[in-house]
Amino acid sequence: MKSIFLIAFFMLIILNGCGGTPQYPTTSKIEKVRKIEKVRKIEKVRKIEKVENPYKIDKSEKLIALTNYFVNKKLAVQKVSYPAPPTPPNAPEQPTLPSAENLTKGKYEKKATFEKRVAKERQKRMQLIHNIEKKYAKTLEKYSQKKRQYSKEVQAYNAKIKKLTDDYNNKVAKKKKNIHTYTLEALSQAYPIVYGTPYVESSLKYDPEKERFYTHVKSTHGGFDEQVAIDVPNEKAENFERNYKRLTCKGYFWL
Repeated sequence: MKSIFLIAFFMLIILNGCGGTPQYPTTSKIEKVRKIEKVRKIEKVRKIEKVENPYKIDKSEKLIALTNYFVNKKLAVQKVSYPAPPTPPNAPEQPTLPSAENLTKGKYEKKATFEKRVAKERQKRMQLIHNIEKKYAKTLEKYSQKKRQYSKEVQAYNAKIKKLTDDYNNKVAKKKKNIHTYTLEALSQAYPIVYGTPYVESSLKYDPEKERFYTHVKSTHGGFDEQVAIDVPNEKAENFERNYKRLTCKGYFWL
């Protein structure tokens, strides 16, 4: 990971190419503006999200951890809420058939009468069995219909589950494709929390041969100090140095 600090600055009338003698602010006004800017910076720092550091990790480790946290938030996909599966029909219980009654011939009953009574009871039992089996057959048919309907519901359910799963996986894959962008965004979000706002150090050194100013960029929370070079032509160097307090620092990151 590298960091480049673009230095954006505002030139006065001379740099704008306008004629006339430039009017510079007085020392008292400059000090007043500096105090206001200092108060604003302090207030901004106070508003920055506080990150606990119970393990006393250094800022680079903290930056990595916080960046990973923001990346994971970006990669997070809402979990799929699957519907309940269809309920299978209950198989009907097989009916219990009536057992044959054990008839006994009466002491004074004729044989023909007894046999007639046995035949009648047998016929009665057979009719009862027939009715039970007929009713059970209808129950089996209804059960078969419910099974067919259940099979259709299972197919529809499986198709829906597949679609929900595929949609979820597609969302995850799509987010993973943007991991590079998410990481840069997370890094830009985590950096000011850990290091604070970058600012230009008060001292400037100019190399007239290279037509270049040298200074340091630091951060309000500390832990960052990088030397930077600012190319400024000789004819604009004096005016630039007078107004360098107007420099604005911005950090850019790439992987």
